[in-house]
Amino acid sequence: MGAVIERVRQEPWADVLAREVLAPLGMRRTGTDPGAAAAPGWSVHPWAPTLVAEDVQDARAMAAAGALWSTPADLARWAEFLLGDCAEVLHPDTLAEMAEPTRLSAHGGEPGAGFGLGLQTVRHQGRTLIGHPGGIPGFLATIWVDRERRTGAVIVGNASTGLSPSRALELLDIVGEQTLPLPEEWVPQDLPPHLLDLTGYWYQGPRPHAIQVAADGGVLLQPVSTRTKPSRFRAPASRFGTTPQGGLTGLDGAYAGEELRVHRDQGGRPVALELTGARFTRLPGPVPSTPALSPEVSG
Repeated sequence: MGAVIERVRQEPWADVLAREVLAPLGMRRTGTDPGAAAAPGWSVHPWAPTLVAEDVQDARAMAAAGALWSTPADLARWAEFLLGDCAEVLHPDTLAEMAEPTRLSAHGGEPGAGFGLGLQTVRHQGRTLIGHPGGIPGFLATIWVDRERRTGAVIVGNASTGLSPSRALELLDIVGEQTLPLPEEWVPQDLPPHLLDLTGYWYQGPRPHAIQVAADGGVLLQPVSTRTKPSRFRAPASRFGTTPQGGLTGLDGAYAGEELRVHRDQGGRPVALELTGARFTRLPGPVPSTPALSPEVSG
């Protein structure tokens, strides 16, 4: 991936990472240069109870996968990023997609470890955690976060052995046992009128659906009579990316990349929706004739 970035951007991957990820997140002590204050790396002699110094190696093409030096404080900031404090590095929808498990192994009758997009997932005491353990000769590190409880744990060590990734899980257990989660402060959102007037019930023939607007401005469409997971759409007003003129863009599931078109009457009120050939109206029954409708133009 580092080589791909360098070919596309025509500059070192580390410079792109520093400018577009580390700097916006405030991770000022993270980078490819260990610096004079870096802890030395150690391993245990395989045949004697003594330490062996590990040399810092040039990982070359693999450096993008494990050649960053960091601090516990900076890694704690990374844990905050995984919990949703994106600082405009990624759209929250993209982070949520990265955290969604694509494959889980079975463990004790319930899902175990698996992977999202670039992130590992693990089931621990009935909860899904995301993060990643890893290491290079002389060093080990682990980050796990619980996005539901909004807690995280960071483990770092300058040794190749003796530091289990499960220690971070134990820290999360301690936090869960000793602290009560505080309710997140509710903040009213200043949402544009062209999104608010989409909310409420819509009907595909006699079948009711509901549209909600999330706090991040995303639009959720869900059948009312089933427990189907809502389909998410990104509004044209989003500063992240663009959408086709006249509608919203699907973010996941069967409607990923599809366009939800909004038709409004002469007064600007939404009266019909189109989605992959399906039509939705405010009342159950026949769809109004299309000449009376005009697709809205995204702003």
